[in-house]
Amino acid sequence: MSEPGLAPRPEAEAPDGRAESVAPGTSADAPGDQADSGLHLRRWTMTTGSGSERSAGSRAAVVLAAGDSQWEGTAESAGAIGAVFGALDAALEDVLGGRVRLVAFDVHAIGETAAADALVELLIEPPAGASGERAAGRYPGSARDVSLVAACAAAYLAALRALLADDAWAGAMAAAGNDRLASVRAQAARSAARAEIDADAALDSADWFSS
Repeated sequence: MSEPGLAPRPEAEAPDGRAESVAPGTSADAPGDQADSGLHLRRWTMTTGSGSERSAGSRAAVVLAAGDSQWEGTAESAGAIGAVFGALDAALEDVLGGRVRLVAFDVHAIGETAAADALVELLIEPPAGASGERAAGRYPGSARDVSLVAACAAAYLAALRALLADDAWAGAMAAAGNDRLASVRAQAARSAARAEIDADAALDSADWFSS
């Protein structure tokens, strides 16, 4: 399936001229992250360059989380949209037992300027290897954003959430769960505690020398 002729608006430009897009909230724990127990995108990055500079035109990396679990995925593709879809597929491959199939994909510009929002609408089907009740169904996703790549990522994730919300897929995330996010949070808490202790120690030392 070919990608539309729209391109993501780059957030920054790398020294070698490659466009590099980074999602908002790329800190270790984005605001509201700990309160969100459902499947959500913690961060994503996208690096895009010409095909002559690298074997693949775009490389994407994503971090998904739900509860205390975290899943990461990376992918390379000739286009930015294919790369971000591939990274999302890679992140959830163990959860879904395969990669979902994209069966419909439409992009609409909401406006008449280069700054117009992109509205992305798509449909996915379960992985080809799914069996029983999990093998059936089509799941829609849609999203709107000024960044085409961000809108595509959000729409694809919305469709994945719809699939995982189906009764047939109950328990899929729990079965493939891990404690990676819990470990990240624990490490962040330890680092914050050490920083506070170091700050207190520095203050005590300053008081001793000034006395």
